[in-house]
Amino acid sequence: MAAPSGTTWGSIVGGYGRIGIYTSVSSSATTTTVSVQVWFWSKYTVSDSSNKYYFDTASSATTSRGSVSIKTTVASGSGWSSTNQVKIGSSTFTYSRGTSAQTKYFAAKLSGIDRVGGTMYCSKSISVPAKASYKITYNANGGTGAPGAQTKWYGTDLKLSSGKPSRTGYTFQGWSITGASGSVYYQPGATCGRNENLTLYAIWKANTYSVTYNANGGSGAPGAQTKTYGVNLTLSGTKPTRTNYNFLGWGTSAASTTVAYAAGATYTSNAAITLYAIWELAYLAPRIVNCTVDRCDANGTLSEEGTYAIVKCDWATDKPVTGIKIGYKAELDTAWAEVAVTATGTSGTISKVIGSSLSTEFSYDIKITVSDSIGSSGHTKTIAPMTFTIDFLKGGRGVAFGKPASLEGVVDIGFKSRFTGGIDAIEIEANTDLNSITTPGYYVCRDNATAATLLNSPTVKAFSLEVYSHAGIHQRLTIYLSYDVHTYVRNYYGNVWGGWQNFINTEELETDTDLNNVVIPGIYYSQGSNPNAPEFIINKKYSFTLEVYQAGSIGQLLQRITACNKDRTTVYQREFFSNAWGDWNVLSLSKKSHILWQGAFYMQSGQIAKLSEKITDQANGVVFVFSRFDGSTAKNEQFTSHFVPKEKVALHNGTGHGFLLTCGFQEGVRYVYINDVEIGGHAMNNNGSYNPANNTIYSNNKFVLRYIIGV
Repeated sequence: MAAPSGTTWGSIVGGYGRIGIYTSVSSSATTTTVSVQVWFWSKYTVSDSSNKYYFDTASSATTSRGSVSIKTTVASGSGWSSTNQVKIGSSTFTYSRGTSAQTKYFAAKLSGIDRVGGTMYCSKSISVPAKASYKITYNANGGTGAPGAQTKWYGTDLKLSSGKPSRTGYTFQGWSITGASGSVYYQPGATCGRNENLTLYAIWKANTYSVTYNANGGSGAPGAQTKTYGVNLTLSGTKPTRTNYNFLGWGTSAASTTVAYAAGATYTSNAAITLYAIWELAYLAPRIVNCTVDRCDANGTLSEEGTYAIVKCDWATDKPVTGIKIGYKAELDTAWAEVAVTATGTSGTISKVIGSSLSTEFSYDIKITVSDSIGSSGHTKTIAPMTFTIDFLKGGRGVAFGKPASLEGVVDIGFKSRFTGGIDAIEIEANTDLNSITTPGYYVCRDNATAATLLNSPTVKAFSLEVYSHAGIHQRLTIYLSYDVHTYVRNYYGNVWGGWQNFINTEELETDTDLNNVVIPGIYYSQGSNPNAPEFIINKKYSFTLEVYQAGSIGQLLQRITACNKDRTTVYQREFFSNAWGDWNVLSLSKKSHILWQGAFYMQSGQIAKLSEKITDQANGVVFVFSRFDGSTAKNEQFTSHFVPKEKVALHNGTGHGFLLTCGFQEGVRYVYINDVEIGGHAMNNNGSYNPANNTIYSNNKFVLRYIIGV
């Protein structure tokens, strides 16, 4: 029998024999097992003898394992033949695997063998591997302060870190082994027995905050709400109630007067809070209604000649009444006499006779005041004096009609006045200086000849003059001719006459008024659509102002129209002479540039660009704007522009015009018909057409017409 392959043999001793060691190693997750065999190999026959043994150690070759007697005899051999090999002993050793690799040593010793002599040695080492290890890592999952990684050994429980991460607005729940949104599996400091690499994810719960409501003296406060960190909360729309109070909103303290949050507002703070109702007293001031005041006698019987007054009214308060007073005084007096009225509760009716010597010649102010614990209200009525047809002030220095005389030096009329006989005017004589007419009244200059002689007059035409007294003197002069109704005004103040000012009135023209019939000088305005207005205004229905002036001589008039439009200001003028109106002429035209047409036309035959306005109605003309065309899209780049004066269109309406176009290295020509109201295309503009007459290619696929702009 031969030793197994892999046997380690020691040195040959004396040329006769040697010893060998064979090891077989197997490992589990936690242990390593070593099977050891000791073999003897001799060149000659060896008999059984004593004192034959072998050793093994874990770390050195000197620790005795024990001795074993050899019970076998090696057959005679013929040299070093495998048949001369014999196993003289065996054993098995089991080692626990640790956290690091181990080296184990095995040695054998044999001595006292017949014919061999000497002592034979042999040794061998094997490695016991360390246990398997696993990495435990921690992921804070949005937080900070995750513990450092740990090592877990196979078959050995690991105590997880007791450290906890942190995250603003969140509370740490534990560790998940299934991902960031998994369930909690481990708590900090727990025992982990899993033999695998793990990543532990922090599991968080958003903090919540209680929002409570305090009715603060009222009732019906909403129930508490929960605010989640980072999530806006819509506050309850429920409003508490309180008798005699209006709910204004929510404050942050019981004493708050400033509303921090309205009902249904958004609460964004990440903090618990108690909101307190803020109230406004729902208070109405005392009310006084159905109030009447009349003259009467001492018994309260109504009488126009009574020297007493009876006061009647209804009253109401929100709070119990604290006082009612009736005051009275003559209209021109400043001091009030007062009478108290006894009243209780929050409503009632007054019927009170006051006074005893109220003069029938004066009006009296009667004031009722109702008060409660919070406020008061007053109501004032007036009783008239006794009716008089005519009354003279004592001393004869004043007179009144329809009322008692109370003002010295004044004729006081209490009736509506009508002067059926008219008011006589004072004739202004020739050569009068109008500066001298300062007495209030009505004056007249009846003919132009007299008017021409007057001094400091604004006109040489007949007129009427009104003179009024104020802090100084006011004069108003009106020319009364049918075709000239100008009015002039001026003031005299501080001993100085001001200059005459033309008093202008603006009159609206009735719908469809024929302007041929507007011949009275003045200023008029219209919403448009008036016959014999300029054609442009009629077509566009522009509103306008009309000025009518008396021109050179009688029967000669001037009309001037200003069109009202934000984009253009046009002034027209015409004259009435020899019983006929002339044509309207444009005095001025101010117009902003604006687009009359826009699109993207090849301008081929049959393509027509219709304009929103006539070219001849523009201030100067039109600009044609072309742009590059890439075969499918009009490009807002490389524009080419051409100006056409309106005069050219007016002289040659409907004729053809050619435009040379450039775009980068592309050139071409566009040919169009220009009409006052539209632009027509031409067959020459069809794609890539060739004109042999002028050797020109009309490269239509490179250019399109984009805008026509009035300028």
